[in-house]
Amino acid sequence: MFMKVVKNEEVENDTKKYRGRKIVIFIILLIGFIYLGTIDYSKDANDNEKFSNEFNLVSKDNHFEYISASRVTTIMKKEQGIILFGFSGNEWTNYYASILNDVANELKIDKVYYYDIYNDRRSNNADYERVVANLSNELLSNDLSVQEIYAPSLLVVANNKILAYDDETSYRTGNIKPSDYWSEYQKDLKKKTLKVILQNYLDEIKH
Repeated sequence: MFMKVVKNEEVENDTKKYRGRKIVIFIILLIGFIYLGTIDYSKDANDNEKFSNEFNLVSKDNHFEYISASRVTTIMKKEQGIILFGFSGNEWTNYYASILNDVANELKIDKVYYYDIYNDRRSNNADYERVVANLSNELLSNDLSVQEIYAPSLLVVANNKILAYDDETSYRTGNIKPSDYWSEYQKDLKKKTLKVILQNYLDEIKH
């Protein structure tokens, strides 16, 4: 009889331990669900890594955030921001983004938007055309008298106005390669230009 009592007590203790573990696991899972619910999924947490993989001259220490054409319009009309227009595989965008990233890091700018224009420009969808219309005073017309956004181009907006639009290397003559064009002298010159543009932006958004 004594042995049976001891065994029953062992079973009871094991049962209590098992229940205790279940309660601990439940609490951990509950805390995990609560934490996941607080995460902002509106921005891909890996945008900087994705951008660096897409444009290999840009380090992973970047602050590029991918956005759509409709988001560009919203920023232009209601917000402020620095927006780079480009597309994957375009080496001119690769070089420009690298220079822009260096200046943004130097000025401690924590966000630069990136809009890939390729597919929207090919389809001429309504959202893209709206962006073009909003930039009508900044864009040149092609041989068919049609305005388009070319890569790379940089748009800087704040307080419902365009502070800068830089498309210097989006219009090129001849067959010069970006690696030949972007000498150290040209890079330094562009960095100085962008530093003035972005510092002006920082001063503007303080108001």
